[in-house]
Amino acid sequence: MTVRNLPFWVSAWLFISGIICTIDALFVILRPHTLPGGKWNHIVQPYNLYLQVDLRYSDLTDTFVKGISLMNLVEVFLNFVVLAIHISGKSGLSVLLAFMVSTMTFSKTVLYFLVSTSLCNGEHFVNHSDWRKTVLLYIIPNGFWIVIPFFCMVATGSILVHSMESGQLPKEKKKSHNHFIYSHDLNPLTPKISLSVLNLTHNTLHDHFIKSGPRLNMAGRILPFWVAVWLVISSIVVTIDALFVLLRPHTLPDGKWNFLFEPYNIFIEVDPRYKDLKDTFVIGQSFMNLLEMCLNIVILTMQNSSKDGLAVLLAFMVSTMTLSKTVFYFLVSSKLCSGHHFLSHNDWKTLVFLFIVPNGIWIVLPLLCMVATGQIMIDHMRNGQPSEEEHLKSHMNLVEMCLNVISLIMYNRGKVGLSVLVAFMVSTMTFSKTVFYFLVSSELCGGQHFVNHNDWKSAVFLYIIPNGIWILVPFLCMVTLGNIIVDCAENGQPTGKKTKSY
Repeated sequence: MTVRNLPFWVSAWLFISGIICTIDALFVILRPHTLPGGKWNHIVQPYNLYLQVDLRYSDLTDTFVKGISLMNLVEVFLNFVVLAIHISGKSGLSVLLAFMVSTMTFSKTVLYFLVSTSLCNGEHFVNHSDWRKTVLLYIIPNGFWIVIPFFCMVATGSILVHSMESGQLPKEKKKSHNHFIYSHDLNPLTPKISLSVLNLTHNTLHDHFIKSGPRLNMAGRILPFWVAVWLVISSIVVTIDALFVLLRPHTLPDGKWNFLFEPYNIFIEVDPRYKDLKDTFVIGQSFMNLLEMCLNIVILTMQNSSKDGLAVLLAFMVSTMTLSKTVFYFLVSSKLCSGHHFLSHNDWKTLVFLFIVPNGIWIVLPLLCMVATGQIMIDHMRNGQPSEEEHLKSHMNLVEMCLNVISLIMYNRGKVGLSVLVAFMVSTMTFSKTVFYFLVSSELCGGQHFVNHNDWKSAVFLYIIPNGIWILVPFLCMVTLGNIIVDCAENGQPTGKKTKSY
């Protein structure tokens, strides 16, 4: 089956929006120099009009706008990655990533409008004294970043769904396993190891996994079971979270419904924004949670109907929305957005176990869902014949490699703190990706048939040990770097011993 290319108008939009979002992000990040009277204001004079309507853009303490700007830069980077992949001829992956970045832009802009409305107690952020200015300088310009990304989602999404529903996989590869079809290609890429071991594992795994492994089948339910379970669990949790926020003050301590939300009595001391009735971001995030919950229900309904392809697409979309929203939540709570005062009163144990870990789950699992559902769509666009050099997982490894290089560059330039943070992040990514690789090849996920035909020597020496290195070493890196970060948080500088070990 021939994969349809990324529509030209979508490519043009990604390029144009990349330029505009870069300018917008630089305006915010370089304030006050870009504000009226600043030394660089003459470069961005059109913003002098916009500042009259959107009062957030002139407030240097507004963490929300700073977070939006950093997310803009992430999307700009992804836009140009999509264009580069499209030019290289990898149509399937470029369409998938275009859908992903359009979803991020769409959901981010919807949230931006929400937090400036009376629904989120944020109507004071927009100057409504002149309705014509409000419409022409605020609603229409920002509305473009809802309407056009939405049409991009429709255009690219229709290509992906059509590819899944019309693609016919080879007959010999249409064997199901307990009615749930899993592909070995859902597993993150086996980490690169020494050349001699890699050659052995490549030959063994290629023979068993690619030549004889079961493939995806549109005749059965193709949404992985664990993804469906996660959608159910996350729907319940985010609904409770949204109700707690939207029903305040009744859900706060001494409120008449507080007995239903007692665990939040601890969390509101960790993150005080959850008890601040005027915090627009927390309210807007809760409305987005309810939207994601509704989409989850739609996905689970479609999974049991004939619309399997659309269910996979929507699962990818809602996972993207959840991931980007949670990353944004971390950003506005960080020093990058001048929001560290929200959490600075916590000791490191409280911060890790009551903030980072619980919220981090909504980054790790949605990311894994995106990898799983994205690989399903990529495989169907390849007509069930994956091309090794085009595996989605290889692009994940490429991201990790880039982050490794960035960490080393920062270290060599004296930015030790930032290099440690990036190294900790990439070690976490590698660790979680490899754990996921083992999980989807286990009985827990119904994937034991991928490896249980090997004799124990092959399984141990060609599978467990080589891949296990990418669990053990990143874990040790996480422990070492985590100790450095904790020491700095507690003492202002790491101990001599740990500094030396780094």
